[in-house]
Amino acid sequence: MAGIQAGFAQRVYVQYDAATPQAAYASKQLKEALLAQKYTVLNDQKGSDFLIRLGVDTARLESEAFNIVPEQNSIIIMGGDNRGMIYGSLSLAESIQHGMRLKQVQKRSEKPHYPFRAIKHNTPWYSYRSSSALDQHYETVRDVRYWEAFLDMMAENRFNSLSLWNLHPFVYMISPKNFLEASPFSETEMKEWQQLHQEIFRMAHERDIDTYIIPFNIFVSPEFAEAYGVAHENVYPNYYVSGDTSEIVKRYMRESITQMFQEYPTLTGLGLTLGEGIAGMTPQQRED
Repeated sequence: MAGIQAGFAQRVYVQYDAATPQAAYASKQLKEALLAQKYTVLNDQKGSDFLIRLGVDTARLESEAFNIVPEQNSIIIMGGDNRGMIYGSLSLAESIQHGMRLKQVQKRSEKPHYPFRAIKHNTPWYSYRSSSALDQHYETVRDVRYWEAFLDMMAENRFNSLSLWNLHPFVYMISPKNFLEASPFSETEMKEWQQLHQEIFRMAHERDIDTYIIPFNIFVSPEFAEAYGVAHENVYPNYYVSGDTSEIVKRYMRESITQMFQEYPTLTGLGLTLGEGIAGMTPQQRED
C-alpha cells in the first residue's frame, strides 16, 4: 500500500508565472483536474511529491506548439507562446481527467495544422435576422457565466479566435463622445453593456483567444438615423440597401471605431462585411 501511494504522488506543486494571466489560467485548469483525481495541490514546493512546471520557449518551439516532458518526479510543459502553454496544460489536464496518473505520462509534442481556428458568434441584440431562436437566448448571452463557459469550451477545443457579429455593435460598447444621440441606452444601461464586453474580452485574453468585432456596413443605430437625418434605410430590418457615405456617417463610424479600441485595449481587431449596406458602390468606393 505504501508503494502504491508513493507511485500516485499525492502532493503536487504547479509552478508558473502568476503575473501572466494565461499562465494563471493554465495552472487553474491543471489544478482542478488534479483535485478531481484526489491529488493534493500545494501552494509551496516544499513537501511536494511531484512538480509540474509551466513555461514558454520561443526559441525552440513554434507558435501554439507545446512539449510535455516527464522526468523523475516532475513534468515540464513548454509552449512556443502563452497559447501553446495553455494547450499543453489542457492536454495534460485531459489525460489526468481520463485517469492517467502523473507517473504514467509520456513525452509528447503537438503543433496546430491550421493557424486560424475561429467561431462566428451572432449576438441576439441588433442581430442580422430576427427570430424566436435568437430572442430566447437574449438574457443568457448577456450573462457573464455563459461567456466563461463558452470561452472555456473554445480553449478546450483549441479555437483561437472569436468573432462577434451584429448590425451595429458600437452603441452596445461605447457612448459616442460626439454623437450621444446615437445611443439608445441610459447611463446605467450603458455601464451594464460595457461591463459585459469588458469581461468577455478580459476572459478571452486570459485564455489567449483573439477577439474581433464584425459590424455590417453601412448600418447605424435607428437613433442616429433619426437624430441626424441620414442613413434612414441603413437600420434594421433593412439589409441589401445602398451605402450612406455622407460626411457625418463617415465621421461617426471613424470616431466610434477609434473610441472602441481606446476603451477595449484587449480587443484584437475589427472585421468587415462587404455586402449588406453598401449596394451600388464600386469596389474602390467600398475600400475608400
